[in-house]
Amino acid sequence: MYNDEGDSFAIKFDLTVTEVIRGEEAYQELQSMNEFNEAAPEGYEWVLAKTKVEFVESETEDISLFMDGTMNFTMISKSGDVYSGDIYAVTEPDFSFEMYVGSEKEGYISGLVKAGEKAQLRYEEMIGGQVFFNLE
Repeated sequence: MYNDEGDSFAIKFDLTVTEVIRGEEAYQELQSMNEFNEAAPEGYEWVLAKTKVEFVESETEDISLFMDGTMNFTMISKSGDVYSGDIYAVTEPDFSFEMYVGSEKEGYISGLVKAGEKAQLRYEEMIGGQVFFNLE
């Protein structure tokens, strides 16, 4: 992590996908979260990834960790294509948090993938580094 002056601090956080819901079940769940969530376009299906983050350690307690389901996460196809994320759904609770050391939060990340395709969820830190989670 970096502060406003450009100083760097080591941090540690745990990121876990605890549940994956796909297809019609994901759409029904999205409808219960927000009635204005739209059905997936033909050939695609919704994916809901229930995700948990715990901010474990930091060299300083003055800097917060910010996680956002639309800024830090992307759906990736089996063939390596990045899904655009042009269409999104409102989730409750949403995966968007500002947190300090000792905090633990959980929420949903949603996205569209080709129906039946093995896909992954990619977490990407703003300054580099990536982690992939299977969405099956």
